[in-house]
Amino acid sequence: MDLQQIRYVLAVAEHRSFTRAARACFVVQSALSHQIAALEKELGVRLFARSSRRVELTASGEAFLPAARQAVEAAERAAAEAASPAERSAERCASGSSPPSPPSICRPCSAASTRPIAR
Repeated sequence: MDLQQIRYVLAVAEHRSFTRAARACFVVQSALSHQIAALEKELGVRLFARSSRRVELTASGEAFLPAARQAVEAAERAAAEAASPAERSAERCASGSSPPSPPSICRPCSAASTRPIAR
């Protein structure tokens, strides 16, 4: 099971259509269907009841959704947390004053600006 498969399930559940979900995910419908079928095979349950006109969640699909949403949200939070230190290290300390500030005010910022930035 991977996050992309979970995102596809969430999209189909939201749109109630494989075609509309595929469009929303910027993939062809057959690729989305294949990934959901692979996930269903791995889980050993059907997540969707399919007919020529409708797509509905099965009881297993309904049970899967809350944890699926949490998994995607957790992955997004983890990615944001991982990016956060990199964003902070890219910040620069800029100072300037007129008239010139006393050295006691300038030193902390000057010292910070001469430290190497972690990359």
